[in-house]
Amino acid sequence: WQASEAVYALVNIGHQQTSVSIIEETKISQVRSISIGGQAITQAIQEAYHLSLEDAERAKIDNGFVLTDSSSASKDQIKFSDCIKKALDPLVSQLTQTFQSVRSKGKGIVQKIYITGGTSLLRNLPAYLSQELHMEVEFLKCLSSYETSNIADQDENNAKASGALSLALGLIGKSYGEQFNFRKEEFSKYQRGPLGKEVRYFLGMGSLVLAILFMNMIGNYFILRSTLKSINLQTVEVTKKFPIKEQKEKIEALGGGKGETLTALQVLQELSSLVPKPTLFDVREFSYVDGKIKIKAISDSFNSIDTIEKSLKNHSQFTKVTKGEISTASDGQNKDFTITFDIKKGKNS
Repeated sequence: WQASEAVYALVNIGHQQTSVSIIEETKISQVRSISIGGQAITQAIQEAYHLSLEDAERAKIDNGFVLTDSSSASKDQIKFSDCIKKALDPLVSQLTQTFQSVRSKGKGIVQKIYITGGTSLLRNLPAYLSQELHMEVEFLKCLSSYETSNIADQDENNAKASGALSLALGLIGKSYGEQFNFRKEEFSKYQRGPLGKEVRYFLGMGSLVLAILFMNMIGNYFILRSTLKSINLQTVEVTKKFPIKEQKEKIEALGGGKGETLTALQVLQELSSLVPKPTLFDVREFSYVDGKIKIKAISDSFNSIDTIEKSLKNHSQFTKVTKGEISTASDGQNKDFTITFDIKKGKNS
């Protein structure tokens, strides 16, 4: 955190809107809501790539990023980044106007920005905002002060927990009069009365209990998700070590070997032998139904994908080899693609 006399901004970038709080001498001096959020990025991806809203949202979450230096990026990466930047430009403009307004009112110069909210998790967003706004930008680490919490102090967890923590801390504050109030004097919804202190106490205690329950639920969710991820990784490792030769012998003994249509295991072996060794061909999903094969895989370039397609077409039992959709992988460098083909029925090659 900043020194007590510093002026900084808390920017919560949500799905439909962004809230900006200006903090001066540890107190909120100005609040603004901007009707721009992650939804604008989703819509920009949907329009640029002609996707459904669901697929565009998934692309934003799984693969979204903004570049600050395009010198080593591919054309596809630059196009994707520019699409997202176009959606972020109005937000950057509104933030610039907000900080200029703070300065013009004599409230000081905003020296640093802390970002939070789901859309703040967009890859490389802090560096991009820092480049555009010419000031330091970093994630709000609201969990770093809670050492006894079972929730890991990670950017994703901080972004999701900040809203719940701010509501709970606001409700158990010393006095509602010290909170930032949009409606003042005769327009105020809160009026002091003989039961005001008791009501605030019970509201605060109730909110604290709900916040604790909510945090515990979030903690359990991330623990279970981490356990599931570990199990999946172990499953992949076991699959890689699977005794293929022994299983092939068992399949042949059960009538699934020579003289019959290729089995799924034999297809995978044929693929391994067909594709040149230097070519990256990382199979992620494999479907074999009624002699029809569908593969989702990762390769390092369009040329490598063409090489894979040509290799499959050279096999005597593979027909109707068709290359499907190609997109940039989550690492921003390799290519996701699909390829389908049919298996001829009859003798093995």
